[in-house]
Amino acid sequence: MGEKLKGWLFGKPADGQTDQSRVHSFRSIDVLVAEDDPNSREYICRVLEEFALRFACVTNGQDAIEAYLWRTPRVVLMDVTMPRCDGVLATQCIRDYERNRGLPNVPVIAVSSTATPGLREKYMKEGMTDYLQKPFRPHQLIDKLENWLGWSMEPAAMVETGKMPKALVQYSPTARTA
Repeated sequence: MGEKLKGWLFGKPADGQTDQSRVHSFRSIDVLVAEDDPNSREYICRVLEEFALRFACVTNGQDAIEAYLWRTPRVVLMDVTMPRCDGVLATQCIRDYERNRGLPNVPVIAVSSTATPGLREKYMKEGMTDYLQKPFRPHQLIDKLENWLGWSMEPAAMVETGKMPKALVQYSPTARTA
């Protein structure tokens, strides 16, 4: 990890300086997606687009840490197994940053295709806030986001037509080939 990044994560703010200015900046997003699998990332992005959420995507844990610092997400969807820095280590770095700066914890939802009993509890002990197992249906993702964002969502197309968009009903990341 670069020295500049370590300084941001583990150093204290300079006198008179505050990180609160980052909280509602123009760079703010609703969801940060940290997912290295292109099919899963595309699937998640399609769901988020249907619900008109502001989001950014990264493909590894180190980029997730940097995006967290600069994009101020309200929720992070963190794949657990990624290159350069896994999701657990990235979450621990984010938690250290929040603790050192006196910031509230941003919800980090662990995303994994592993179905081992006790996995949710393990990730919670590592600093993550919730767990979502792949593959998942759009409504499962939205349920998690509604819980942590604190508002109820409907897809833009559903608001207009009263029907769930076909793209969400028919699309599945497991049905795609690499």
